[in-house]
Amino acid sequence: MGRFNYILLLMAFILLGCFKKFEEVDTLNTNIFDRDYIGEKWFVIDETLLYTNEIGQNKARAKVVIPEEHVPELKPSNITLQLKGKSIDTKLIDFPQAINGDYEGFIDLPYVGADSTYCFELGIYVVEENSAINSFEECYSIEP
Repeated sequence: MGRFNYILLLMAFILLGCFKKFEEVDTLNTNIFDRDYIGEKWFVIDETLLYTNEIGQNKARAKVVIPEEHVPELKPSNITLQLKGKSIDTKLIDFPQAINGDYEGFIDLPYVGADSTYCFELGIYVVEENSAINSFEECYSIEP
């Protein structure tokens, strides 16, 4: 019977340990993959240009970078983002990790002139919820 009591006591300690609250968890809101993220915009526009695609359409292209320092320690090989905007259909785009550790991708919007402002919204796509979190809007123009 003593062995049974010992095993029962050990199981109780294990179960109680699993329910222990860690105070640090409540303050983890600087990770771009957390729903409760409160940090600044996690991407930057590195370059803008007029781009002509393979079927001859002009596009206002922005090279967008997610700097490595905005991504947590355990880094994925690519980050899936949701792209939204007035002149575009909502779609998913992948930003692969570059050699320098940053994540890079291109946003192509319909070109309507050099004096125009082009805006889009990017969010971290959560597959399980089929939605985006931590979205930010960015606008740019193309230099003539």
